[in-house]
Amino acid sequence: MKTNLRKFAIFLIFSAMTAYAIVFSWPMLWTDGWETPWILLLLSGTMAVHLFKRFIKSDTLAKHGKADKLAAWMLLPIAVAAAIIPYSDNQIITTGTAVMLVVLGCISFWASIKMAALSIGLAALDCIIIPIQDQFFLTLSQPLRLISTNVSVFILKCFGMQIEAFLTTIYLNGANIAITDACSGIQQFEAMLLLGYFIARNQQKLLKSAVFQYCFILPAIIAANAIRIIITILLYNYMGEEVLSGTWHQMLGFGQIAVTLIVLWGAGIIIREITGETGEKQQ
Repeated sequence: MKTNLRKFAIFLIFSAMTAYAIVFSWPMLWTDGWETPWILLLLSGTMAVHLFKRFIKSDTLAKHGKADKLAAWMLLPIAVAAAIIPYSDNQIITTGTAVMLVVLGCISFWASIKMAALSIGLAALDCIIIPIQDQFFLTLSQPLRLISTNVSVFILKCFGMQIEAFLTTIYLNGANIAITDACSGIQQFEAMLLLGYFIARNQQKLLKSAVFQYCFILPAIIAANAIRIIITILLYNYMGEEVLSGTWHQMLGFGQIAVTLIVLWGAGIIIREITGETGEKQQ
């Protein structure tokens, strides 16, 4: 295959994925709050640009054989099966999974199996996550709230505070404090997916280390949210319900974002120290 033709094919595939995400998330583009997918679309575009640059600068253009084409054809019947097997009540997920497999097959055919593997995250983001962003984040919100609530209550109990928790409700001095979706860290998660991407790429020299650091986003959000809940409870004992809303609530939210970034950055420093990376920076 001609090199320029393969470059153009990969460019079209990445562009088609972005278009797919925009079309299926179009109604949400004009909503407010975390339901809008603009940040994820920006992340998608950034990932696509970096992957395309990696493709044209790597030796993938020279190393392209029958195994890559065979893998592409093998993904086709799997995609068909994913489209017709009713394993999900959400047709968008079913269709998105099938489209993602077809996309990965096309990338394997025109680029390589390795390039297809590197593109799994982008394909899942464009074909599945962005089209169902509101459902995805609402589903993720519950375990985030539950873990953060129990971690914070456990720590406060260790310091002798009389406090209890049931699911995502905290019982303190006869008062019930509910940890809602807005307090779960889910509103910061979308922004952290984008910021964490740039942080990991900036800190790590090797791709595998950057991916490993990127996986620390969820633990960082949980840790920051637990700290936020602990500080909120301590302030509640002195200030009452005032701390649960208004300026204090907003300030604690901004503080949570700062702590999340610090934890993620610190994880990156530790990873670099452990791996002792000396290779060239990943593209």
